[in-house]
Amino acid sequence: MMENLVVSRLVGDGLVEVGVIDRGPEGTPAFTYGESYLEREGALPLSLSLPLEARVHDERLFRPYFEGLLPEGQTRTALAARGGS
Repeated sequence: MMENLVVSRLVGDGLVEVGVIDRGPEGTPAFTYGESYLEREGALPLSLSLPLEARVHDERLFRPYFEGLLPEGQTRTALAARGGS
């Protein structure tokens, strides 16, 4: 079973919670910006494919962005093994 994954970004000297990846309405992974982040002055979208909106972004929209953050090769394999994937 997938746990909720909190997504944060570094702002200044600290982390700010941006949103959550969890199971969406159809049971598939989904990303949603947090209400407090949407209301934050100067909030920026994570990417152009994930506009700053109070809606569910389905997996086909958010997966490419998050996969692009991961390393390649042996490092990615090691992270996947540690994460149980």
